Amino acid sequence: MTKRSEAHEMIQQQVVYEHGVQKRRLAVVLNTNQQLIGTLLLKFNDRSPNKCEMGYSFDPKEWNKGYGSETIQMTLKAVREQLNIQQVHAWCRKDNAASAHILQKNGFQLQPQLEFPESFLYIRIL
Repeated sequence: MTKRSEAHEMIQQQVVYEHGVQKRRLAVVLNTNQQLIGTLLLKFNDRSPNKCEMGYSFDPKEWNKGYGSETIQMTLKAVREQLNIQQVHAWCRKDNAASAHILQKNGFQLQPQLEFPESFLYIRIL
């Protein structure tokens, strides 16, 4: 996303279920004023009920403020406690060093993969 309007559009399509895969797009808002600062995507596959995939995107004006780590920590806690998820996958473009750092800092381990050569795959066991 490059514009806030794109984030609003994504959030309006909050839950999509196709071919055994559910995608939930959630808003990331500031506690203080409910301002939209990003989005969170959770993807669940019926064939792997104890796993999920997550992705996030933040307004560049909100980078380096700790919101990425806070969002990841809250998400990991919620999927573990509420959905019994035991493994979380997260993709990160290889040119996005900041996102890779956030994932590593939050206990995700880099995994070898050939599916998306331009991206890293990180996995966290809960």
